[in-house]
Order: sequence, then C-alpha cells, then structure tokens
Amino acid sequence: MSPRSMPGAALDRWPAFVIAGLLALVLLLAVFVSHAVGRRTRKRQEPDGLGALETMASGLLGLLLAFNFSIAQSRFEEREKLLVSEANAIGTTYLRCSLLDAEDRRVCRDHLRDYAALRIAAYDSYGRAEGGTSLASSLAKGERIQNDLWALVDRAVRASPDAAHALLMSALNDLIDLDEERRASLRITVPRAVSVAIMLACIGWALLLGYSSGAQQKESRAGWVVVSLLISVVFGVAMDLDRPRTGFVTTVAAERSMRNVLRMMESPPVD
Repeated sequence: MSPRSMPGAALDRWPAFVIAGLLALVLLLAVFVSHAVGRRTRKRQEPDGLGALETMASGLLGLLLAFNFSIAQSRFEEREKLLVSEANAIGTTYLRCSLLDAEDRRVCRDHLRDYAALRIAAYDSYGRAEGGTSLASSLAKGERIQNDLWALVDRAVRASPDAAHALLMSALNDLIDLDEERRASLRITVPRAVSVAIMLACIGWALLLGYSSGAQQKESRAGWVVVSLLISVVFGVAMDLDRPRTGFVTTVAAERSMRNVLRMMESPPVD
C-alpha cells in the first residue's frame, strides 16, 4: 500500500480550513442525529448517568485538543528558530571566510552566496506538488556546495591549524548540521493517526452530547453550533501551524533572516 493510499493521506493534500469546515459539518450532523435518537429512546427508558459521561467526554476532548495544539505550536516555533539559526550560521561562516587566502576567500564567499540562494529556493518549494523536482535539485546542489566548502576549509585548517581557522571550521560544521535539522523539522509533523484519532474523538463527543441532550429533553441548537465551530477552528489552526509552507500561518517572518543574510553577502566585502 502506497503512502498516498493509506487512510488519512487526504489530510496531507486538503487545506486545513477545508478539513476544519468538514469537521464542523460532521459534528453538527452527529449532534442533531443523535439528539433525535435520544429523544426517541427517552420514551422507552430513563437516561442513567449520561450527564456524567458527557462531562467526562468534554474534559477528555478538551485535553486532546490542547495537547494537539501545544505540539503544533511548539514545532512551529522550533521551525522559526531553526530558520534564524541557519541564516546566522551562514552569515557567520561568510564573515570568517576572511581568514582564508585571497583565492580561497573568493571561492568560499561565492559558494555561500549560491548556498543561501539555494536554501531560499528549496524552502519555497516545500509543500508544493509542482515543486518536487526543483526541491530535489536545490537540495542536491546545496549538498555539493557543502562538500566543496568542507574540502576548502579542511585544506586551510591543515595548512594553518590555529584557533582562528578552527572557528571557521566550527561555523561551517554548524551550517551543515542546521541544514539537516531544518529539513527534519519540515518532515516531522503531527502523525496522521493522531489527527484522525482526535477527529474521531470529536465525533464521538458530538454523538454523546446529542444523545444525552435528547434523552434529557434538552435542546440548545445555537450552543451546539457555536461549540462545534470552536472545536473545528481550534483543530484547524493546530493543523495549519503544522504546515508552515502551505497554510495561512507561515514562517515568512523568520524567512526574512535568510534573505537579509543573502543581501548582506551580495554587498562588496570589506577585507
């Protein structure tokens, strides 16, 4: 079974606001249908303990939504920090290139300018169906530049094994590490199984709410609509936070750091 055909794969293809809207409709349908069933059941037997079950289900659902939102938000903030850290690492390496000889210095700076531009292009391609080829190309070119830079700096450090050249190699090592960390931060998202489980829990809560209200001869249509919408909005925002390249909540503000570094490197160097 391919990843695209697995249950829940549609969650990766559909926009978060569409999924949230569909969830809201399903919740309202579940509440109204189960309410009708509860009213009919009331005629045959007395409800027993439904209020307590409803309270327990509401509390459990609140915890699940809060947990999901917290994970998505923390990962979003981590992605923003990695963007800024990688931009700083590239800028630091560029400045420390001044320790190299004239020709190596020029090559080092040219490579870093190309690398920063490739990192911007690669990040812009994440999450776009048409960007798969350009993404793979940008990442491959970036890896080749990393290898060339490492060979250049390693040669310089062997020729001059002093503290200043060691700092240059350390900065380059941070640059390479942060590249992999940023890639991993985009690959690692809230598992689809967790999202599906939370949606099923929402539907189960709606069924219990509607049935309990019907069995107890209670009805609050406006309240059901408001609560269903709120639950869907919270779930949708959490899902949107987990899609920093395709949702409404993006890391554009943090991405400016990389563009600012590239702009700095395009200015004439001062040696």
